Amino acid sequence: MVKRIVFCFAISLICFCLSLSSGSTFAAQNNNLNASLSRIEQELLHKNLTKASLAELISIVNEYPNNSHAHIVLGNCCDSMGLPEQAMEQYKLAFKCGPNNVESLLELVRAQVRAGQLSAASSLLKQAMERFPTDPQILFWTGNALFKERRYDEARELYVQAINKSKKPIVGINSALGNLSLLDERYNNALALAMTDLVYDPNLPLANEVAGLAMLKIGKFEQAVPHLAIAYKNDPGNYNVAIHYTRSLIWCGKYNDAIMPALSALASAPNFMDRHSIAKITDELIPHLSKAVIDDNVEQISHLRSLDKNAFVHLELAKICLKRDLPELALKESALAVKLDPHSASAKYKLALIIENYKHDYATALRYLREAKVLEPYNYEINQHLLRLEDRLTINKSDWAWRLKDWLSSSSGIESANALKNILATKPRYLEF
Repeated sequence: MVKRIVFCFAISLICFCLSLSSGSTFAAQNNNLNASLSRIEQELLHKNLTKASLAELISIVNEYPNNSHAHIVLGNCCDSMGLPEQAMEQYKLAFKCGPNNVESLLELVRAQVRAGQLSAASSLLKQAMERFPTDPQILFWTGNALFKERRYDEARELYVQAINKSKKPIVGINSALGNLSLLDERYNNALALAMTDLVYDPNLPLANEVAGLAMLKIGKFEQAVPHLAIAYKNDPGNYNVAIHYTRSLIWCGKYNDAIMPALSALASAPNFMDRHSIAKITDELIPHLSKAVIDDNVEQISHLRSLDKNAFVHLELAKICLKRDLPELALKESALAVKLDPHSASAKYKLALIIENYKHDYATALRYLREAKVLEPYNYEINQHLLRLEDRLTINKSDWAWRLKDWLSSSSGIESANALKNILATKPRYLEF
């Protein structure tokens, strides 16, 4: 009996020691895992992530598929490499693995906001507010959602609550309050709030946007440019930033730099009146732009997703190219505008004019004019031009003046005099002598 008791005690002691050993091993593994993830996060933060670290991260995610933090870090890596869909998937997995993890929830919300899924982000934040009603970051992001819904007073209240409940500075919250100050036309206050955030992060997009816009309002145009440049680079599709950045560059005489944000503003303009206003701005820019600059901007647009599929942008470029004596490039841009928006009467009208005046292909020009008329049957300018071209085509063979115009347009200056004689052979009677 005594032997049995001693044996059982020995077994219990061994099990206890093994449990301590396994517990310490698990703790050591967990510490190593967290250390690896923290190191990779630092590399990502300083934009020096190595291939080895990325491979290590993928290995960690495969080995620990339920680790919420690992999925978040991998999602951040995907986002930094321009893979938003893959990043979103990782954030969803992180939230699934750690539904009570505020960090995973916020990363998913941020990803949804970046992807334009505002209703989904708002819904998730409502759930978050029910589960974490006093968390400063949740209050901050819920305030951002309310701001986008133009519920400004409610947003301000949540921002203040977040500041009061947070034990450390929330980078970005002062800029959010500064945005509200801009709406209230308290520009100096907005600038001061934005500059507070810029101390923590000089490249923070919203802080730079608020600082730049506030400086413009108080007449500091040159100081506004570098701030608006950062905000514009982060989000070229932000109309408010693009148009004010354009105006500040023009004011500083930086015309070559102004054309690209002007085209971005055109692409994101919310209505016809705004597009018309931007067209006037580009008219101011044209005399200051060289052919090389226009060529360069056309090339840049072909690589920018925010602009390359926008018909208005290519139509405006066609106008610029014509005014700078680049008819071939104008033809290319107007044809692209028609391809992108086959239901645009103005695009087809512009293309018809270029084909008529520079290519002298009157049949094709007439076809595009007729298509433009179908799209806008009561457009006086299109109708008048169509009637004029139809009349011209009916008397084309006997219209010596029109043929002379064509010859002069296409002549290289060393054409044979016989060409001119052939044209004048059909001169009307009142020119006989």
